[in-house]
Amino acid sequence: MKYLLHNLAELAERRAANIRAEAQLWDVLSRDLKRAAKEQDEARQRPKATIPKVPPPEELPVLEDRLYVRVKQAQKIMGMGHTALYKEIGEGRLPVKKNGRSTLIAVADIHTWFASLPIKG
Repeated sequence: MKYLLHNLAELAERRAANIRAEAQLWDVLSRDLKRAAKEQDEARQRPKATIPKVPPPEELPVLEDRLYVRVKQAQKIMGMGHTALYKEIGEGRLPVKKNGRSTLIAVADIHTWFASLPIKG
């Protein structure tokens, strides 16, 4: 009988420890869920960023009408990133002019560069 009571007492202690551990886990879960709900409420209350209105294509400046364009404008005309554009410049396929710190590219040279691209068939 003494052995049985001792085992029951030990079992009750382990069960109580497990219940305390489970309660701690529920507390942590509850805290995390409350924090997530609060963040979600704050996100809903924040004003949404407005998307800038893009002018219709006919209102965009026509860059091809100019004699020279800067690198950023050439990127738009050519539809390529600055890395690829500078690679073309570095390999001598696209001549540039310098005006102080500005790098200028002749629009005629852009058209010549485009015409020299291979035709894929």
